[in-house]
Amino acid sequence: MYNYKIKILFICSSLESGKDGVGDYTSLLAYKLLQQGHSLFIVALNDKYVETVVEMEVYKKDSPINTCRIPANLPDSQKIKVLKKKLDCEMPDIISLQFVPFGFNKRGLPFSLMYLLTRLKTSAKWHIMFHELWVGPESLKLSVLGMFQKVIIKRMVKALQPSIVHTQLPHFAIELKKIGVSILPTALFSNIPVSDAQIYSKLNIFTVVFFSQISSDSGILRFLKEIENQLHKLRCQLQILILGGSREKMLVHKENFSHVLSPTTHIEITGFIDSSLISAHLKSCDLGITPMPLHALGKSGTVAAFLSHGLPVAVPLRNTDQRSALPFFFPEAMDCLMLEPDLAVYQKAKAAVRSFKEQISVKSVSTGLLADFKNAL
Repeated sequence: MYNYKIKILFICSSLESGKDGVGDYTSLLAYKLLQQGHSLFIVALNDKYVETVVEMEVYKKDSPINTCRIPANLPDSQKIKVLKKKLDCEMPDIISLQFVPFGFNKRGLPFSLMYLLTRLKTSAKWHIMFHELWVGPESLKLSVLGMFQKVIIKRMVKALQPSIVHTQLPHFAIELKKIGVSILPTALFSNIPVSDAQIYSKLNIFTVVFFSQISSDSGILRFLKEIENQLHKLRCQLQILILGGSREKMLVHKENFSHVLSPTTHIEITGFIDSSLISAHLKSCDLGITPMPLHALGKSGTVAAFLSHGLPVAVPLRNTDQRSALPFFFPEAMDCLMLEPDLAVYQKAKAAVRSFKEQISVKSVSTGLLADFKNAL
């Protein structure tokens, strides 16, 4: 049943490839839905990378996705006109808002977004994907900001009356439920597709990789040192790979690692490289490592990239936040994590990733999303 074509209008903040994680996510999702025979259009409503409205077809593997990029500095009155025109032209069945507060306003207070969307008159069903909610209470300033962000979200949900609401993080689901919003679970897929490029690793080298997010916190240093000690007993050498980021910033972390680890541990910095080469490097590694707290892993594109490339994920700083929610809606994902610096745990996690990684593929996520869309129509 339900074999008809669905027309979907995605709204995100920016579509600058490689510069906006939510924009990349939206493009990949749209491409996968396009492959399944559905009609897609993407509007970037607050794109700081363009100076004028840019309408064009973006090609992914020879499939064109129609896009409209609206500059961030365009007055709201003009944004409304452009958005209404696209809405009238496309006449979508579903409008999917990919929400992240700082994407639609540099201070994280997207009041104008709420104003714009509530001005639209449409018979389309609304969908909201919450990539982020409000900031936490770590300081008085953040507490006040978070309070206003929560007000915006509550008012926006009340005004739009979305038929479907998704988030990828159980903690977000708990917080949204507190303000009366019911969600459907989903997973975050990686913005780094698994490429055919290959980098061959050397024998008796165990490579731990940082990608995008890095820290040389004492907890991470202790974790790496313990792994290094266990590897030495097995006559294996540790290698640290730091993927992406500016070389200048990464050199600081390299220096911190060097003070603690053995001189035989090689530390490599790549600097900024394209996604195909990132994928090739990830495939050559053994273990991904993240400085994120345990409860937040489900919203990390870095963690998704590790898992989709078959890497278990080390979480040395899991106790930095006492929130009790699990990081994923899928309990089996916990088996893919390495919470202690123990190579026996690593072997079990490695086996678990092999069977789990398909659950967070863009194909799997898009199939689940499409089923939810169809149920709402």
